[in-house]
Parts: sequence; C-alpha cells; structure tokens
Amino acid sequence: MKQKTILLTFDLEEFVAPKEQGIPCDEKELFRISIMGLHSLIHVLQKHNVHATFFTTVTFSEDKEVAKILEVLIKNDHELALHGYDHMDVYATMNKKELHTNLKQAKSDLETQFKIQIHGFRAPRLQKVPFSLIKELNFLYEASVHPTLVPGH
Repeated sequence: MKQKTILLTFDLEEFVAPKEQGIPCDEKELFRISIMGLHSLIHVLQKHNVHATFFTTVTFSEDKEVAKILEVLIKNDHELALHGYDHMDVYATMNKKELHTNLKQAKSDLETQFKIQIHGFRAPRLQKVPFSLIKELNFLYEASVHPTLVPGH
C-alpha cells in the first residue's frame, strides 16, 4: 500500500469555551475535559499510525498529567509547538515589548520543560502577531494565519 502524507495539527489547552463566554467553572474540570479528548485523539492517531503537530500553551503543559502525555507524544515522534503562554492572553492589549517578553518566556519554558527546541507557533484564538516578532523569536514557522472566517475571532 502506498503511504500517504497528511499534515495534522491540534491546539492543546484547557477547555476554554466557558471562560470565553464569562461562565464560571471549575478549572480542574476544564483540564479534565481536554485531557479526556486528548486521550481519544491519541488513540485514533496510534490506530492509524499518524503523526501530528500539537500546539500547546504553557499553562496546559504545566499540568502533571498533561506533561506526561506530551512527553510520550514527543517520544513517539509527534511535534510539540507553542500555542502561547495562556490561551486567555489578549495580544491586542500588549505592546510589542510585552508581547515579545510573553512569547519568549513561553517558548523558553516549553523548551526547558521538555528539553527540545520549539520550532512552530500558533497564536491562541488565531490572534495576530507581527511576523517580525516571529522571526526575532527564532520560530521556523507561524501557523496562526487562517484563511477562513471563524465567528467570534
């Protein structure tokens, strides 16, 4: 059978829909929901021997259970990339220096935590980040540009 190539990427953060709507919820429950979905996704990827890129926030990666899952993904040749420090960060309220500091710290924290180089970036909620900043932070690629209308974003 001829091998096919497909590019799959997934954003990893705690379930944020309630936060985005201003609905109070238990933080542990938001993480539990995302972890449950991540386990299901990994099962499908393993079943079909498919590798993917996972864009994660530092906030999500710092959860002990999540960190263990991400370590296994890395060992199994999936790519880990940066999805920002926290999914609720609002880049439009940051000046360039603040944004630079935020993303530099996030990239450094992921690289230190997992002892790997982070090459890719996708902004939370597909927010705009100047390409000059992406270059300054030594990302090889940026995947926030989205050619489709995403309601509310």
